[in-house]
Amino acid sequence: MVFYKVRFLTILMTTAKQKLVAQKVAKGASVSSAMREVGYSKMTCQHPSKVTRSKGFQELLEKYLPEDKLLLEHTKLLSQKQLNYFIFNKDMQDEEIVEHLAANGFDTVTIRPSDKGKMAFYSIDDANAKKSALDMAYKLKGSYAVEKHEITIPKPLMDVD
Repeated sequence: MVFYKVRFLTILMTTAKQKLVAQKVAKGASVSSAMREVGYSKMTCQHPSKVTRSKGFQELLEKYLPEDKLLLEHTKLLSQKQLNYFIFNKDMQDEEIVEHLAANGFDTVTIRPSDKGKMAFYSIDDANAKKSALDMAYKLKGSYAVEKHEITIPKPLMDVD
């Protein structure tokens, strides 16, 4: 009788921990750090797939991170822009600056005077955000090859008797 009560409480605790982990992951935490925060053992935290592959955890993730929300955020990440600027000579006309930026593939945001010259702000794709988004997509699709590591033990330079 005591065994069944303990087992039932363990199941409830595990589900509560999974729920907390899923909530933290939905807010941007890594799985292993979220697992540490809610009290999973060190060994389990080193192998988060023991928790993340369970049917219950997958259902929780679907609740807190539904596919349509993930797709929307992923699309935003792929199209993330970064603001940058060039400083042009004070004598240059704004139209000439806009043409110069456009010729180099940049979208002009604004041009403002400064002590150093005219600051022309432009937007470009955020390469790091795009790289992260593509990396996530390839991982999810299983497109990356399995990493193989070859370990070689060097031969001793001389025999020791």
